[in-house]
Amino acid sequence: MECCSEENSCKTNAEKIVCITCGAQAQKVNYKTVLMMLKFEQVKTAEESDYFLCTNQGCDTVYFSNKLNLIYNKNDIRIKIGFKEKAEPKLVCYCFDITEKQITDEVKQKGQSLIVEFITEKTRNKLCACSIKNPTGKCCLKNVNKIISNVK
Repeated sequence: MECCSEENSCKTNAEKIVCITCGAQAQKVNYKTVLMMLKFEQVKTAEESDYFLCTNQGCDTVYFSNKLNLIYNKNDIRIKIGFKEKAEPKLVCYCFDITEKQITDEVKQKGQSLIVEFITEKTRNKLCACSIKNPTGKCCLKNVNKIISNVK
């Protein structure tokens, strides 16, 4: 199964979970994804549990576990999370280091973007690692397509 397959990229949360810091809607993330994102000191505190990701740009909370009463903030994460940042570079594709600006610039200059095809080809060749490189644990193609649509 590919990490960017329809099955993995478009799952929705039937149960509505909100961030325990800001109240914004949150999404479930795998424990392994959380571990791959945390700095070493925080990895030592993480336990296997249900974790959630706050997608609110203005909230410092990134991951949290209601069950364990744990919160991991932006300064606990070893990379910058594109959708949590106000300034460029805002990473969109963590597997291939593609930023929002690269996508928008390509669409503005060429009227289209070949980035979707690039990511899709790499995915077909099993060269993506979304489940551990992307803070959401999901494929970026949905977000890439959304950025392209917003520019057009």
